[in-house]
Formats: sequence, structure tokens, C-alpha cells
Amino acid sequence: MVRQFLQKYNIQVLATLITGLGGTAAMTGGFLAPFLPGQPETAAIFFAFLTLFSILLSFLDRLTLTWSNNLMAVKLQQRLHDKLLNLGPTYHHSHDLGETMLIVTRFSTSSQILLRDVISFPVVRVSASLPP
Repeated sequence: MVRQFLQKYNIQVLATLITGLGGTAAMTGGFLAPFLPGQPETAAIFFAFLTLFSILLSFLDRLTLTWSNNLMAVKLQQRLHDKLLNLGPTYHHSHDLGETMLIVTRFSTSSQILLRDVISFPVVRVSASLPP
């Protein structure tokens, strides 16, 4: 959500830069006018900084998402493995090792995707209902 607001503000800075380079006056009205740079040089530097910052923010967002997905998958695999160990020797004699490994890896991966959707749904729903 922060990234979206940052990108919208970055577009306004770019518009200020373009109007400043064209020789026309920059945006003087609206609630963002006091926060926009007045000189084209300042707007260009600020635009470059905001662009690099949004790229870094996107990278960090993807990094934390991957880290949390892997953490959830490992925890689910560990829990499922512990549950399978508690089933006892009769279960393990009737089921092959490959079958139990397949259960652990496939079930935990699909459960992690479903769990991620269930957990993130309220956040996505609230952020989608906010005005643009």
C-alpha cells in the first residue's frame, strides 16, 4: 500500500518535472502542491531518488514475501512430519517411504498457498476498499 502511494507521488513529481522543462508553471493547486519541488533540477533529482527507493522497496517486499512463504512451508512440513511419526509402525509398514515423503511435501506446499490467501485476505480486502 505504501508502495502504491509512493508511485502515485512519483508520477506527480514526474509531471512537475515535465511541466518545468516545458517552461510552464508547475502544479500550484491541490493538496500535493506544497510537497512538490519547484525547480526542474530538484524535481529530476527527487524523481530519481523516489524511483530508486521504490525499486528497493519492491525488492524488499519480494524478499520478505519469499522468506515468509518458506518459513510457513517449513513449519507446516515439520508439523506434518511430526504427525506422521506419531501414527506408529503399523502405518509406516503399510505405506512406502516415498508415499509419506510425497504427502509431507505436496500437502505442506499446497496448504501454505491456501494459508497465505486466508491470512492475507482481510488485508487485501481492506486496502482494496480504500479510495484511490
